[in-house]
Amino acid sequence: MYLFIVRHGEPDYENDCLTEKGKREAFLTAERLMIDRIDEIHASPLGRAQETASYLAEKTGLPILTEPWASELDHTTQSAMFTGEPIGIGIFPSTYLEAPEHRKMTTEEALAKLPGLCDTGFPRKYRELCSGLDDLLFRCGYQRTPEGFYFPLAPSGKHIALYCHGAMIRSLLGHLFNIPYPFLGSSFHENHCGVTILRFDSDTGSSFVPKLLAFGDIGHLYQDGNCPCFYLDGDPF
Repeated sequence: MYLFIVRHGEPDYENDCLTEKGKREAFLTAERLMIDRIDEIHASPLGRAQETASYLAEKTGLPILTEPWASELDHTTQSAMFTGEPIGIGIFPSTYLEAPEHRKMTTEEALAKLPGLCDTGFPRKYRELCSGLDDLLFRCGYQRTPEGFYFPLAPSGKHIALYCHGAMIRSLLGHLFNIPYPFLGSSFHENHCGVTILRFDSDTGSSFVPKLLAFGDIGHLYQDGNCPCFYLDGDPF
């Protein structure tokens, strides 16, 4: 099975929809995913993800299967650990990793004890996202083991697209590969309509870790002859 995780197009956050540029990005992404022969389209319930997914749904005739759990980190996950003012931890400040205890390869439970994380709604949201992803994978024939691997029960062999959000994607990757979120939140960033591709083994009988084939790929966005807009701490460069 292949899982294509897609970040939404450039958003109008205030109205939870796409900008004109975001609509073009969504169109180009749909064109690219047509080549990947998507079998199912899943999406966050938020408007910007639903609108991005609608371009592929229109091309394929497939329904958008809304995943209620797949929403972005919100104000409840904000922390005041760095400035004294509430800040979002979607893009995690790299200075957090200066403390040795913050660099430990922690379990999901230990994440709830790290300063700056345990005083927010992040642990609850993280568990919600991880549980939602595991439920989706179970529906596709894969069960997570207590050790953090995946066991193929009845692999579907499908190509699944999941349209969602940036910080959410980093949370999901942390869960899939057992990597602490602070590492991903401080160093991994996806452009709008970036496509992350994961392969899940189909051989039954042994557990495995998914293979990351691409992270935030945006080659399809160059088709207009323009360079996609990258973001670092919210500022384009």
